[in-house]
Amino acid sequence: MRNNLSAAPKWVVALIMGTGFGAGMGIFIKNDGSSWAETLVSGLILSVAFGIPMAFLFDKEQRQMRAVAGDIPTETWKSAYRAAASGPIPEDPEVRAAALRIATHQLRQDGQMPRPVRIGTALLVLTASVIQSVADSPWYLLFAVAPVFILVSHLYLPRRSLRRIELLSEPTARDH
Repeated sequence: MRNNLSAAPKWVVALIMGTGFGAGMGIFIKNDGSSWAETLVSGLILSVAFGIPMAFLFDKEQRQMRAVAGDIPTETWKSAYRAAASGPIPEDPEVRAAALRIATHQLRQDGQMPRPVRIGTALLVLTASVIQSVADSPWYLLFAVAPVFILVSHLYLPRRSLRRIELLSEPTARDH
């Protein structure tokens, strides 16, 4: 999905990211007994409040990735961006080198948040969602999904980046 959004205007990115967040929060707002009007207005406000900053953050991330990849054509960049995460190792040395730079940059980004902060955040959100679900509604258990994503990103993404760096660093048949 990220690669497909990389060329989209900011307003499209904001709309896509904000809509999911606003709809999800709207479910919780409606579940608390709010009227449909309050739910829709709140969901809309939250969509905008979440979507706009996320679009700017996404744009900043994409500009960083483009800078890391170097001055390469858009199609080469798209191939390198995909190859930095998964798929076959590109035979083209330019694409492979750009993918290696992107994967290395992603590894550095993955390691920016200290382990205690990630684990602490995950435990805090998990504890809060369980307490809230017992006190108010079982719907709050849906918030327990967030710590799973935090922990998976902490454990999986750096390993994936390291593996891709290894694969992208190995010589290919063309190099021999």
